[in-house]
Amino acid sequence: KRDKRDSLDVVKKMDTVSVIIPVYNVEGYIKKCVESVIEQTYKELEIILVDDGSVDESGMICDKFALEDSRIKVIHKRNGGLSSARNSGIDIATGDWITFIDSDDYVSIEYISQLLDKCIRNNTKVSVCGRYDVFPTRIEEKTLLADKSVFNAKEALREILVKTDIDVSAWGKIYKRELFAQIRYPEGDISEDVAVIFDIFTNAGTIAHTGTSLYYYVQRDDSITGAGFKVADRSALKNYKKLHDQVCNVYPDMEMEADAYLLRFVMSLLNSYYYKKILRTCTEGEEIFFEELHTLFKQMFRRMVANGYISGNEKLIGF
Repeated sequence: KRDKRDSLDVVKKMDTVSVIIPVYNVEGYIKKCVESVIEQTYKELEIILVDDGSVDESGMICDKFALEDSRIKVIHKRNGGLSSARNSGIDIATGDWITFIDSDDYVSIEYISQLLDKCIRNNTKVSVCGRYDVFPTRIEEKTLLADKSVFNAKEALREILVKTDIDVSAWGKIYKRELFAQIRYPEGDISEDVAVIFDIFTNAGTIAHTGTSLYYYVQRDDSITGAGFKVADRSALKNYKKLHDQVCNVYPDMEMEADAYLLRFVMSLLNSYYYKKILRTCTEGEEIFFEELHTLFKQMFRRMVANGYISGNEKLIGF
């Protein structure tokens, strides 16, 4: 006869996943987001809703969810921005793993189970999935579905830089919580994901890909992304340059990929500037900032011409 203790040893504690959802003035979206998490097939969850000083009904909706589901914790705080909200969630998270979901997005019911399964099966500390872009009248699957299932840190960073199988965003991934022992998102910045991805992937060592799209990214005109770059905030450029320099310093053979990633961002800002210039809507501060951008572009121009990761059309725009 088997000893009862033998069978008990087979039953291991299921890992808990902390789901961190920053919330700010999303009363029209937050219910669908949270419901998609509550309905996950994987049930061992700690759901942290961080109300970042909302002035609509978002905070009340969060509190109502907490009354209905004991796995939900709500933080109400002064508005500090996306990084501050994520950091507040990280600070109180007790799960073995962390995942981030933006409060205007939603996820497949197998979002947690597939991401976690990939990590456990491949002994990795990070896994990623593909995404769908959700528009008012259609949903489009992005081609972020990897042929290979496990990348080392260098390979994963290259995928981000050449915009193929892995996205830089904090969401759409699951992380071993220990990775955030010394890492926090830079508060007050935009493009904050770009600022920390190098350290996270480097510390993780290997990154798994589910090969499936599990995240639904809702396109909103009034979101940070939809509203366009705020020229008064130079933090995005700072974070792109930081990632560029980190890659070039550690992986000098990926300089072309790093250059292409930074140049695409700079060119997108310059295009925005020229459009505003035509409309005569540039402020003095924007004029100064875009002169700095133009100087950076000129410094990198020769490298752009020789860069095989920048298409001919993109080079024509640069000219």
